[in-house]
Amino acid sequence: MRDHLILLDETESTNAYLKQLALQGAEEYTAVLAARQSGGRGRLGRSFFSPEGGVYLSVLYRPKTAVEEISSFTVLAAVAVCRGIEKYCGLSCGIKWTNDVEYGGRKLCGILCESVFRGSEPNVIVGVGINVNTREFPEDIRDRAGSLAQFAKNPLDPQTAALSVLEELDAAYRAFPGCRKAAMEEYRSRCTTLGREVSWQRNGETCRGLAVGVDDLGGLVIETAAGTEILRWGEASVLPKREEKA
Repeated sequence: MRDHLILLDETESTNAYLKQLALQGAEEYTAVLAARQSGGRGRLGRSFFSPEGGVYLSVLYRPKTAVEEISSFTVLAAVAVCRGIEKYCGLSCGIKWTNDVEYGGRKLCGILCESVFRGSEPNVIVGVGINVNTREFPEDIRDRAGSLAQFAKNPLDPQTAALSVLEELDAAYRAFPGCRKAAMEEYRSRCTTLGREVSWQRNGETCRGLAVGVDDLGGLVIETAAGTEILRWGEASVLPKREEKA
């Protein structure tokens, strides 16, 4: 078993749990793995459905790099998660910008990276939630969520899946930022958003354009009628193909 791994039957949020440990001086690479979460969180303040049978994992890193490089590690974490899943059960996943891991058009995994400072020292917490054995989802996400068990051929164990992903996250972090160029190329090759019409919100207005690339800091490059835009935060919704042609 990996050093500095805390196993919990249940917690409100592994990210919140690890934040407190980070502020108390927990060692770098400390990880928290829960069997379920009572208040799992996703990006943009959303809840994350976290029943027993999934992976709910957070890991603590203390990068000694520029702030802009830390932001690109958020993107590269998605690549590491894809590698871990593929190594574990053979599914070659795609990534919806910025870091939702998908397979067969279904979201399998969400990633939430958060920072907390202890004095002047940055602590980056990478949270990963993977639907492993979940078969039933709440109505509001049923049409887009999926799990590894729906696609993999063999029985799956969440803890073993988590350790595979954790190994790849650690490897990516140890190689960062030197690995960034190669990992960004892999990210682009896995990005399911590219080549699709997308919409996003800006100042209360809905904008539309064609996603054509991802820059070196992880920004989504979008061609619009008014020119090129780079989306660096928030969410870009991929439009159904019938809307793309409208």
